[in-house]
Amino acid sequence: MFILKGKGLSKEWNGKTLFRNIDIAFRKGEHLALFGRNGAGKTTLLNGLLGKVPFDAGTVERFVPADHWGILEQDPDYSLSITVMAFVQSAAGKVFELKRQMEALHMQSEMDMEKYTDIYSAFLDHDGYQLEPEAENALHQVKLPSSVWDQPYDQLSGGQKTRAQLARLILQKPECIIMDEPTNHLDKGTIEWLEEWLVHYSGAVLFVSHDRYFLDRTADAILELSPDSCKRYEGGYTAYRNQKEVERRTQEMLYQKQQKRKEALLNTIRNYQQWFQQAHKAAGQNDFARSKAKKNVSRFKAKEKELERLEKNQVKKPQADQKVNVRLDDAYFSARRLVRIEQLSFAYGR
Repeated sequence: MFILKGKGLSKEWNGKTLFRNIDIAFRKGEHLALFGRNGAGKTTLLNGLLGKVPFDAGTVERFVPADHWGILEQDPDYSLSITVMAFVQSAAGKVFELKRQMEALHMQSEMDMEKYTDIYSAFLDHDGYQLEPEAENALHQVKLPSSVWDQPYDQLSGGQKTRAQLARLILQKPECIIMDEPTNHLDKGTIEWLEEWLVHYSGAVLFVSHDRYFLDRTADAILELSPDSCKRYEGGYTAYRNQKEVERRTQEMLYQKQQKRKEALLNTIRNYQQWFQQAHKAAGQNDFARSKAKKNVSRFKAKEKELERLEKNQVKKPQADQKVNVRLDDAYFSARRLVRIEQLSFAYGR
């Protein structure tokens, strides 16, 4: 069963083409990692699949209702007034809304008892009193201390926000999850917990990450996003790199083979051209020479057409991965003070 299908998707951003005419699909239970260079449009693609931003072209089919999708974002935009506990509990949807309505009625000087009774009855029908202990259990699982539960979500650090989002996903129990850089700001212990949780999560997951070890432990396949394609490679990061190396070697072999054939064709064509010049002078009224020249004209044109087809279907020369080599020799650092910082300030997410 498919969770989602995207066909012919294209997107430009600030006049730059991020990707064009790409296809993407994933099925129930698959854990897929969207991988690509910085600026390739991975986050934009995720937001487009979720319906948050429009694509310039293409269609998206979602086979799971919107409330069955779970999301972990890099920079979520939530109300400043909502507490961490309320943020996690909001994953419960209907039950959380009933709870909020009951709390609002309690704040009124004259409570509408009939309305309250109806809401309370619905709250009980949905096992509403399980909401708070389940939320607390989720927060304990992600090791978010109780001292921050009543704080506004917006005041949390980056790592705490990610943990709160993970707790919300635990409570929500979605059929599929979209995650954008889930390991950002997390310590080693929390990353290991997340890896274990994802391994045992039976739903579908589509996530972006540059953490190769995390990819190896959690991804069933890698979707490599480039301007012209979204190509699937089975396995984690190590398997992906091995497959890319096989592709590179195969392409190098085909490229070299094609270059040799191209050079042979060019030499043959040059030889024919030289022969024609000589034959044209020698042929004169010689019927045999003219007949032989006519046959060679056909061969010459055939070689030209073969060269044209070869150039039309030319194999691109494989590009080696870009690497940066840096050598720091302590002999070059002779200054008494390498770095000096004064009155430094820093803030994040405020």
